[in-house]
Amino acid sequence: LGGWANKWSGRMPHRPPYRDVQAPDIGKLIAAVQADKQITVKTNAIVAKTAGQPGAFQVTLSQGGAETTEPVGAIVVATGFRPYDATKLGHLGYGASPDVVTGVELEAMLKAGGPLKRKSNGQPVKHIAFLQCAGSRDPNHLPYCSSVCCGVSIKQSLQIVKADPKASAYVVFDELRTPGTAEEFYRQAQEAGVIFMKGKVDKVDGGAMTVTYKDDLLGLDVPLAGLDMIVLATGMVPNSTNP
Repeated sequence: LGGWANKWSGRMPHRPPYRDVQAPDIGKLIAAVQADKQITVKTNAIVAKTAGQPGAFQVTLSQGGAETTEPVGAIVVATGFRPYDATKLGHLGYGASPDVVTGVELEAMLKAGGPLKRKSNGQPVKHIAFLQCAGSRDPNHLPYCSSVCCGVSIKQSLQIVKADPKASAYVVFDELRTPGTAEEFYRQAQEAGVIFMKGKVDKVDGGAMTVTYKDDLLGLDVPLAGLDMIVLATGMVPNSTNP
């Protein structure tokens, strides 16, 4: 119980004002759910069949080889997700260097704790770039926006500059999606020193750890050289069914 949330080093703030990156206490949340007498938790269970109609469904669950049928009034289909296959993003430098990672891979590194270090040589990460929409909103990859990638990159960049005030974090974006009160979270990152650059990535040299992007405001191709780590904000692919 907990799924992907168990793997996160921190979460995006869930209520205004956004003045800090909060670490989720997933353990306490899970314990509260399990202790609630009005909630029944069934782990390692597979939905074998559903029948009936709204207000009077019958859901058959397979658990440990045994099947049980539960009457329910409504069903929420939470598909879950898996990260987009980053090996398809060679044009963004993935695979050219161990220091070109996905946002999910970076999250695991942050979850492990301690100073953030390069995979290639163990040296501290001092200059890091986040590339938004890595494969998303692209007819050759994912034609949609996964919605949370921008917020996750802001969260991670904040974690990095707060852990090391001398570190530099750059976010290259086409459209930064921080609607509503999330705009304050974006502003918080700016105040903390995270540098946001609007433009499209032209090329990534994973060997030289250089990102070249076309800056929309300057109208010029701008190289970001000397990077220690490049993070691809890859999208999410919904799970469909149990194989």
